[in-house]
Amino acid sequence: MILTTIRRRRIITIILVTLLLLIAVLIWKSDHPYIKDLQVIKLVRTKLLLSISLNQTLRGKRIKNPGLILDTPGCKIPKLDPFDPSVVDLYETKDPYPCPGPPLFMSSQPGGSISLNASILEQHYQLKPSDIACVYHPIRRKYEKPGNVRENDYDLLPPRKLQFDTPLPEDQVKVLCNLHGKETFIQYFPLVRLKTKIEQNKSSIEPPMPRLNIIMLGVDSISKLQFLRHFRRTHRFIKTHKTFLDIKGYTKVGDNTFPNLNPLLTGRFPQDIWNETLADTMYFDDVDIIWKRYANKGYRTLYAEDSPFFGTFNYGRRGFNETPVDYYLRPLYLALHNSEVREKGPFYCFNSQVEPELMYDYVRDFVRTMGNKRPYFAFAMQSSLTHDYFNHAGYADFPTIKLLEDLWDYGADNNSVIVLFGDHGLRFGAIRSTYIGKFEERMPFMYIHFPEWFLEQYPEIAKNLRNNQERLVTLFDVHATLVNLLDPTHEMTDKERATNTPYGLSLLSEISPYRTCEKAYIYTHWCVCQVVQEVWVEQPEVKKSVEVIMDCINDELRTEKTSSCPALQLDKVTSAKLGQINDLVLRFIKHENVVVDRNVVYGDRIVKYEDYIITLITNPTGAIFESTVRHDVVEDTYCVVDIYEEFSEDQYSSCIDTERLKKFRYCNA
Repeated sequence: MILTTIRRRRIITIILVTLLLLIAVLIWKSDHPYIKDLQVIKLVRTKLLLSISLNQTLRGKRIKNPGLILDTPGCKIPKLDPFDPSVVDLYETKDPYPCPGPPLFMSSQPGGSISLNASILEQHYQLKPSDIACVYHPIRRKYEKPGNVRENDYDLLPPRKLQFDTPLPEDQVKVLCNLHGKETFIQYFPLVRLKTKIEQNKSSIEPPMPRLNIIMLGVDSISKLQFLRHFRRTHRFIKTHKTFLDIKGYTKVGDNTFPNLNPLLTGRFPQDIWNETLADTMYFDDVDIIWKRYANKGYRTLYAEDSPFFGTFNYGRRGFNETPVDYYLRPLYLALHNSEVREKGPFYCFNSQVEPELMYDYVRDFVRTMGNKRPYFAFAMQSSLTHDYFNHAGYADFPTIKLLEDLWDYGADNNSVIVLFGDHGLRFGAIRSTYIGKFEERMPFMYIHFPEWFLEQYPEIAKNLRNNQERLVTLFDVHATLVNLLDPTHEMTDKERATNTPYGLSLLSEISPYRTCEKAYIYTHWCVCQVVQEVWVEQPEVKKSVEVIMDCINDELRTEKTSSCPALQLDKVTSAKLGQINDLVLRFIKHENVVVDRNVVYGDRIVKYEDYIITLITNPTGAIFESTVRHDVVEDTYCVVDIYEEFSEDQYSSCIDTERLKKFRYCNA
């Protein structure tokens, strides 16, 4: 009896030790560097910058589906081709916009002066500095009696003699130069000087530590796909500077500029602070705009938009009673749009300078004038080139890359958070009637740069920022981040969050991968997360998807290198799911009104793509594959955009080449 008990215990011990050893071996194999990824063979080239991979891992170790731009439990967003056949005919490449005329011989300088370039004057105008005489007219924001400010007008003061390289006591000026008595040359300048009253007030305020300047550069109506099409130079710059974060799940929360920038600048929906009945009476002076928080911490503030009649707080709204920031560009652009310079020159041009360049000069002078000693917050919104036409976005690439390069040359990258973003995608033209256009309108682009030293000093924040590149994100979250950056190490309580950022989560803390559109306060008709549902495995579309998957795998096995590998056959399909965008996105036409009588207009459903997510088992190896197949409903084609191998026999691992398969996908056409 005792021997039987001892023998039983020994047997149990042997079984347990064997199981533990087996588990240890499996764990070692799953992490071993020689266990390589499997990837699908090149079969059909695509312009899509999509990497299609067949990943061999052990069961349970899942990597991001490369057929999705966002692949989280809470939201799955399909990755689409910026040069998809349905939109490629709309696309034209653009060089820098050709504003005619010689280079400008005058330029603004940090500190508020205007300089003369004698070599340009002599080479392009055949004049010497002694041949010209210049005066300037100060441009002032208009004040109407009895003290009411109207944002849509300005005052042009009498002329004064211009002394080059001498700081002017003005914010904006119109300069007229007599060119040797032959003609009058006119140029407008925004000037950035240190203002005594502002410096007295803010120099006594100790800014938060670590101190980071904020530079926000918005580009109107640019989706992520449109950015990839048209901002080629800017995109290359971003890819070569590894400190930029690519916010892949960034989704808009409103229709046009105001309903999207309002969440960014105030952290609130428009209806929380404004409605159409207030259009002629309400100023935005009392609204808690984010630059006020920075101003209260000693930051110098700048606000600039290059389309004054369509300004965020001015189009259908009254704007501000008092100047909202320390450096405010609006009066200059009002003067320019009513000037002979605009009237006589080509559209988009001020003399030989394209419109956004003047605003970006303002940002340049601001950054250089503030230097490293004075903290600053700058918000600039460019819309003149990008708002109306699909291909005119290409004209904005050169001014944008030039500004970024200059900011890096000035060292602003080392002391600033730089946010380059779109407010929404294009809302006009033929693109909106396409399936891809539905995505584009809802998914603008966003890249955020943090200084290297900040990421190194705060590794937990750096990790969270990297993770949040793969999360569902809105401009509410960017607002919460800006609030957080005023005290980065402070963890907000629930009460503080409810008061300061009720709709947003700071990107400095990790956002849950289980976040849904509802949790992110994204209305259903803006939500591009796929709705996934189980479908019948005998459904014709599923059968066709399975056929394409098997062809894809076996074509790889028929290559010369793997000719000795057995072909796989289908054993059975264990799961089939259909992923589609929700019906309200596909039927959306337009918004009517922002708040009062707000109405969403819907039309016929636009259907282009369906994603089938298939799990199947193969013979003779028992290998289990999961694949996403994209069905083009219009063309009735099926393309494998991702294959993931959950399990296969070890000896089968050498049958799939891992390196040849990037940037290709397999289709049945």
